[in-house]
Amino acid sequence: MKNTSARWKSPLRGRLWWLVAIPVLLLAAYVVVARQLMLLVPDYRQELEAAIEEHLGFAIVIEQLDGSMDGLTPRLQGRGLTLPHAEGEPSLRLDEVSVSVAVSVLQGSVRG
Repeated sequence: MKNTSARWKSPLRGRLWWLVAIPVLLLAAYVVVARQLMLLVPDYRQELEAAIEEHLGFAIVIEQLDGSMDGLTPRLQGRGLTLPHAEGEPSLRLDEVSVSVAVSVLQGSVRG
């Protein structure tokens, strides 16, 4: 008598392996790509200042902009943010502002 359970275990084991391997590889690719993209964040400081000015209607100055990853969460840090006063004097200066974007892989959503 042949063992029929061994016949279906092998294909099932292969499918389960791929079911686990593919999400792990996709997650690893996400982390690698996100970390590389975070290195480019300082290059977009002027574009961010222009977008904020267009959206809010007044200029903002960002002395330094950095990007990093905190686990799976991208984090943007701005240092030396200045909102100018109407007469040209700084009315508000923030030494450091940090923004994190929570990416939920399981829920498929993004929260800021």
